[in-house]
Amino acid sequence: MGKHSSASNRPISAPKEVNPLWRGVGCLMIAIVPIFSFGLGYITLDIAKEQGWPVPYELFLTPTMPKIFYASTPLANILGPLFAIQGLYGYILFTAVYIFVVGGAISAIYSILYRAVSPSRYGPTDVPPENRKAKKSR
Repeated sequence: MGKHSSASNRPISAPKEVNPLWRGVGCLMIAIVPIFSFGLGYITLDIAKEQGWPVPYELFLTPTMPKIFYASTPLANILGPLFAIQGLYGYILFTAVYIFVVGGAISAIYSILYRAVSPSRYGPTDVPPENRKAKKSR
């Protein structure tokens, strides 16, 4: 008999499931954050045009595609209206920046709230950590 043989006799508990409410919130955030960010990017680029902010002029141009793109009729029919938008590069750039900023802010807020209301790190059978300071080795 091994020293830890009694540990194999304990019933295995099922892994903790994520609350379905949090799954729903995550699903909504996947849809809402990019839409919200695109709106902010659109507004930002329009304000930049009006106010004369130092934004590279390439962001205000209409995108151009290679000639082979127009040779493919289905591809040109599907993506043609998208590439007719003036300032598409600017909208995409500002959308990506806002996705990064809004996503980071939501993650920071979530981590602060989770830390405030999360259960204890230690269970009833855990030994509390020692309050010893390590000595410097020579």
